[in-house]
Formats: sequence, structure tokens, C-alpha cells
Amino acid sequence: MDIEKEILAVRSKEQMVRLVKWVGKDKSHFQHLMELFLQGDGPLAKKSAWIIGHFAEGHPELILPWLKPMIKRMQEQGVYDAVKCNIIRILQFVDIPRKLRESWQTSVLN
Repeated sequence: MDIEKEILAVRSKEQMVRLVKWVGKDKSHFQHLMELFLQGDGPLAKKSAWIIGHFAEGHPELILPWLKPMIKRMQEQGVYDAVKCNIIRILQFVDIPRKLRESWQTSVLN
């Protein structure tokens, strides 16, 4: 499956759920999805975030290894506000480790 093409074709919740099922708990599929989200912009990043949000809600443990890159991405110059908002939405389902939370708060306040 060409996941990038499939993500861009998502127009309904049913299509999104089909992609969630395809990714499942397959670490290589999930890694590819996260890489598309973190490196993409515009529609690809927004639609990837929708899929990732479902994983975060149901399986927050899958998000834990990606917390640092997500927070870093959110702080980069030129990142679409929609990407930042989606990262924050995803983070609501995850217990952010204290050390990472404190370093993030420090960088945001400075």
C-alpha cells in the first residue's frame, strides 16, 4: 500500500478507520506514518495527524517514542499552525514524562 497516496485520498472517517486498521500495531507502518506526519506539511501532515490521533487515544504507548520529535517539530519556524494544533491534540492522550515536560515548558517560556 502506498500510504502517502492513501492518506491524501482520505475524505471520510471510514477511509481513515481503514488506514488505522492497516497500520494496526505494525511498528514499521506506524514509523512510516509518523515520519510522513513529522516531515510533511499541508494536507499530508493534517490527515496523518487525524490518523495518529486515533492511535494516541486508543494506544498512547505507541506515541511515547515520538514525543521528543513531535515537540521539536512544533517549535520549528514555519510549521503550519494546523500541525502544531494537531500535535497538541495528540499530546492530550499521552502522559508526558516530567523531564520532557519541564524542558518543553522552559523552551516555550524563553
